[in-house]
Amino acid sequence: MDILVPTAMFGFIPLVIGLFALLPARRALIITFFAGWMFLPLASYRLQSMPDYDKVLAISVACTIGALIFDASTLLSFRPRLIDLPAAFWCIAPFLSSVHNGLGPWDGLSSMLEIVLYWGFPYFLGRCYFRTLPDLKELAMGFALAGLVYLPLCWFEFRFSAQLHGLVYAIKTAGITRYGEMGLPFYRPGVFMGNGLIVSMFMGGATICAFYLWFTGAVKRLFGFPFLVYVVALYLTTMLCQVMGAAVLVNAGLAVICMTRWSKNRVFFAVMLAMPLLYIGTRANALWTGESIVSFIVENISERRGKSLEVRFENETPLISKALEERWLGWGRWGRSRVVNEQGRDISITDGLWVIYFGRHGLVGLTGFVGMILLPVVVFCWRLPGRFWGLASVAPMVALCTVTTLYMFDSLMNSTINPVVTMLMGAIAGTTAVFKQIPQAAPQRVQSRPNYPVVKEVHYGHQSH
Repeated sequence: MDILVPTAMFGFIPLVIGLFALLPARRALIITFFAGWMFLPLASYRLQSMPDYDKVLAISVACTIGALIFDASTLLSFRPRLIDLPAAFWCIAPFLSSVHNGLGPWDGLSSMLEIVLYWGFPYFLGRCYFRTLPDLKELAMGFALAGLVYLPLCWFEFRFSAQLHGLVYAIKTAGITRYGEMGLPFYRPGVFMGNGLIVSMFMGGATICAFYLWFTGAVKRLFGFPFLVYVVALYLTTMLCQVMGAAVLVNAGLAVICMTRWSKNRVFFAVMLAMPLLYIGTRANALWTGESIVSFIVENISERRGKSLEVRFENETPLISKALEERWLGWGRWGRSRVVNEQGRDISITDGLWVIYFGRHGLVGLTGFVGMILLPVVVFCWRLPGRFWGLASVAPMVALCTVTTLYMFDSLMNSTINPVVTMLMGAIAGTTAVFKQIPQAAPQRVQSRPNYPVVKEVHYGHQSH
């Protein structure tokens, strides 16, 4: 392993601390999460009685230490709300699973620590640092800029295959195979994220943020060029990643927010929110096998993608059956939720993050996991009438809610733990308080304040930090 790998992994924390010393804490947090996820190597180190130290853990720990040293007042100002209950359930569920399965409190604490570091810290930091709509605009703009930074790296790997990680860190990753899901003679990029699926979902999130900021007029120009130029570049790059699932999700997300704005009706977004819950409910109760959608994909889209999905469903079914044997608190860790043959050999292939956590931590953990992702989006959708969704001030919230909802879709079939999206969950949860009150429109002949949502009489433009 090249010396650059441990240097990057363990030098990241002091680097981030220096960043917090030089920049406003919120900006340092945004840069750290995106830069860490985009450029840290795909390496991990075993720590005694601790989760493996990898890029997700490095980002969470570095930001927490930096914030504690230079901006502890913001962390101490955190006040829990009902919207944080799913996140709390998700962090506690592993301990309950371990104790329930006789693995002991020590194993429970270890399992709980892993969830807290991987999920709890990014969510908590998002909750603390994003409380107003201008805060969210900075975050959404940061996402769009991160996508623009990754854009030339993706185009390099379109031509030369997924080689950047190996060239920089001397660690080869999968991804040099030429893919043709869309009939294009390009390689699928992996950059520093490991595979094309993660890259395409990341670029798709940047595309959605950039598109809706432009579509609502929140951002019109950047670096002297019309912002639409960057939107088109991001969208084109996302599509050229040639990941069918990501392309479908991104296009569906864009369609939903466009229809919501044009119709001024939240029903389209509500339907999108309900679909992952419907999938989990029908699959967990063996009400739907997935054969219909497999047949549709094979006949109308791609036989290869249809067969791939069929394999996932076939492996998911016995895992669900095993999970239902301990449906409330799950089987705990150490592969106890896996399916094995008579010789004790693991014969299950797990793809979806939801079924992994269902097996490990049961319905209690799964409810917390899904609720942490979707409840903040549901609250926003419930509180803000559709006629406001086209406001430039609300655009970042709509875009980020779309990104987190699509991550829930992705977690049905894949198992990527993305600290950036987890931070978005906390940011959305923290900003939902803005929409507790919606001011009534003033008479036209009276010069009124902008129709921005307010919180406890604090107007939209107020900066809390």
